[in-house]
Amino acid sequence: MDIMEEEWDILVIVDACRYDYFEKVYRDYLEGTLRKVTSPATRTSDWLRSVFGNEKFEDVVYISGNPYINSQGIELADGFNAKNNFYKVIDVWDYGWNDDLKTVPPEKISKATRMARAKYPNKRLISHFMQPHHPYLSIGPVQKEMANIMSRGKENKKTTNKLRNFLGKYMEKIFGLKKTYKLRKALGLTQKRELETIARKYGNKKLEKLYEKNLRKALEKVSDLVERMPGKMVVTSDHGELLGEDGCYGHLSGHEVLKEVPWFEVKT
Repeated sequence: MDIMEEEWDILVIVDACRYDYFEKVYRDYLEGTLRKVTSPATRTSDWLRSVFGNEKFEDVVYISGNPYINSQGIELADGFNAKNNFYKVIDVWDYGWNDDLKTVPPEKISKATRMARAKYPNKRLISHFMQPHHPYLSIGPVQKEMANIMSRGKENKKTTNKLRNFLGKYMEKIFGLKKTYKLRKALGLTQKRELETIARKYGNKKLEKLYEKNLRKALEKVSDLVERMPGKMVVTSDHGELLGEDGCYGHLSGHEVLKEVPWFEVKT
């Protein structure tokens, strides 16, 4: 599907949102019609290039909690410069960043979206929430301990990163996703990312609960927007998230779960 050709006034992106988790919880917050769609990418950078390309959308204001979409001309995604794609980009990722949470809270995006509607009443809006993508807002006292765990093992970082990149780019094509991941673990080349750290220490069930809570926090604020803003609203995602499937975490390329995302048309 071509997202930009679909009919909507407000397009809400909930970052890294799996279809199955959305289907599980959305009824607690929203009314409307849900269908499963296939994302063109498994990570934000590729999604941006695929969905927007080099086209200029003069009718769109992008409210961004994700620094990949910024008004400062910084190309964090090679070949994509949001400054050239939209009428206006609002950098909530910058002024709305919370140092303690290490992310942009959903209420910041919600407020910025309402303000954008008032300021640009004739434009379409894309409102990009960072949740359910980690960091997890409800993680509480785990945060400091986990930060300590993740900060270890930085020696030989440059060489290790080169090997990681090589393995990630080429070995997956040869051996497949699951085997490549096992090889990386065996060689000590897996990055100590937040999701895997939580799963190792507290188990996958804890990780799944934290992910679901993050999604719920985002949908609470999306629900607020529905009540306070006119127009047709659609909720979707850029990609999914691996929560231990085949022993994998995050959004490595190639896994089908990462491409299964919601397309939810809110009842007006």
